[in-house]
Amino acid sequence: PSQKQLESDIALKLRVANGTHTALAHGLALLKFPNTDVLSTVTGGIWMEFIDSFVAHQVHRAAAPIFGDDETKECWEDWRRRLTHPKFGMSSFFIT
Repeated sequence: PSQKQLESDIALKLRVANGTHTALAHGLALLKFPNTDVLSTVTGGIWMEFIDSFVAHQVHRAAAPIFGDDETKECWEDWRRRLTHPKFGMSSFFIT
């Protein structure tokens, strides 16, 4: 990939990751879930419903006109798989 493509890919991933982390981390921290590994459990299901809606209504709407609809969807799907992987577990307090 070209330098421009690489920069665009990094910018999109940062928007998706930062937007979703901010939305998730505050709620998880307030409920005393120290890590995102809760997202891979039954309890995490409601959180993923929330974050899927947040991505659809906020993140995707802002990112798709800049980065493309398919690229934005693919980026979120990749990040969602990571967030719901039981071994990924980032610290809720670190990402706030």
